[in-house]
Amino acid sequence: MYPLITEIGTLDVGHRHALQLHLMTLEKDDRYARFGRTLCDDAVLAWVQGMDWNQSRWWGAWSAADIGLLGALQLTPTSYPGVNELALTVHPKARRLGVATSLLKYVVETRTDANLATLVCENGHPAILRMAKALGWNVRLQEEAPRVWLELPAHIN
Repeated sequence: MYPLITEIGTLDVGHRHALQLHLMTLEKDDRYARFGRTLCDDAVLAWVQGMDWNQSRWWGAWSAADIGLLGALQLTPTSYPGVNELALTVHPKARRLGVATSLLKYVVETRTDANLATLVCENGHPAILRMAKALGWNVRLQEEAPRVWLELPAHIN
């Protein structure tokens, strides 16, 4: 069992290297789930290097242990008002310890965007569905992408 989260906070361009290290821990299937295709190590590194940090918002869950970044959550605005695409990854050794659920809960509870009402996932992972239901969020599934729609609880100032 890995150490619990010591901090959750926003990520910015200064965290680029930590994000690269985190994403490099993902196995082939995890990379496919995250990126929609299997990326080699060089492609993952290039993706992070070329990322526009102003296009998306990022949060990370940290451990004081040598593992560093336990999980990373990315929200990218879509063409739908109040809807953001969700991408979420957790270090393989930190899974099933509540890291992803803690990130989701933190982002929703501390959101400053009152219009953020829905998160979508292109394909959706069974773990996302379980977490959303555990958090009491309404989940809508549809046949075409985005396949999973997570309706967030009302924003509280």
